[in-house]
Amino acid sequence: MKEDKNDNTPHSDQLSDKLLNYVNNEMSDAHQHEFEKELMEDPFMDDAAEGLAEIKKKEELQEIVNNLNRDLKQKLEQRKSIKEKKRYKNPPFLISTIIFVLIVVILTVIVILKLKN
Repeated sequence: MKEDKNDNTPHSDQLSDKLLNYVNNEMSDAHQHEFEKELMEDPFMDDAAEGLAEIKKKEELQEIVNNLNRDLKQKLEQRKSIKEKKRYKNPPFLISTIIFVLIVVILTVIVILKLKN
């Protein structure tokens, strides 16, 4: 199962609902069997289902899932902002290095041409 990069999509909410329905035995046998096939393909989802199944207080499941989703979204946003901060934004040394290299190449070509004459 492929993961969406943006966790705010309906896909992530649908997946959470599927997990909760599976854990609470609220799926038909056919849907449950199909979902178990999906779980076999994705070890992360399988672990999530097992973890949710071990929770004793079933009424707290939705709150736990919502908290986990919120925390995951926050961590993804933090990673995204860190990557953005690390990205170079027109660094002056890069521009000056390119200009320097161009000047050296142009001067080298001029010197070579003058030496040939």
